[in-house]
Amino acid sequence: MRIQYTQGTDEDGLGIPYPREIDAELNNLGYFDLKKEPQRIDEIYELEGWPEFHEFIALINRKDSLFKSLRCDVWFASLPRHPQFTRIAVGYVTIAFETLALNLSLEAYEALRARFKDFAARCPPNDQTTLEFKHIPTSYNEHGIARAWSQDIEIHGLGNTDAESRQAWLAGLRVVQDFIVQENAPPDL
Repeated sequence: MRIQYTQGTDEDGLGIPYPREIDAELNNLGYFDLKKEPQRIDEIYELEGWPEFHEFIALINRKDSLFKSLRCDVWFASLPRHPQFTRIAVGYVTIAFETLALNLSLEAYEALRARFKDFAARCPPNDQTTLEFKHIPTSYNEHGIARAWSQDIEIHGLGNTDAESRQAWLAGLRVVQDFIVQENAPPDL
């Protein structure tokens, strides 16, 4: 499994909440807080046909979770120039800490990345899966915070069919999900 860590630029910024946009090319329901309205998860059309991703998003937004999701998506695409694979499954989730003050600290996200790096080092190698963690400049408008952070976690699964690329994507999703479960576990006493 290949893991990349990058930092978003200003043009990659995100404002929460973001508005609903419905037109011929875009069907964005806008931001809603799944911690406060967990029953709305079924409204997220991007999760249709991806039950494992649905389960993962629900896990992130559990009442006792240290995190919440801000946006997500998943899709298939062609790889016309790749030397070995012809299809890719790409999915991402943008997460934030539930405790607002932690989102003000880039260091909190750096520490999260370091813990993930240690966790992922124990996973078996997989050259069909790539994980990318990207710091995203984020405004939390409801709280009057113009400059803070969130984290994109992007998963790429490579294959020669949609089924193969989905399986490689699921391997990455399971690693990230197991990490989130570990992060949410009560500390050992």
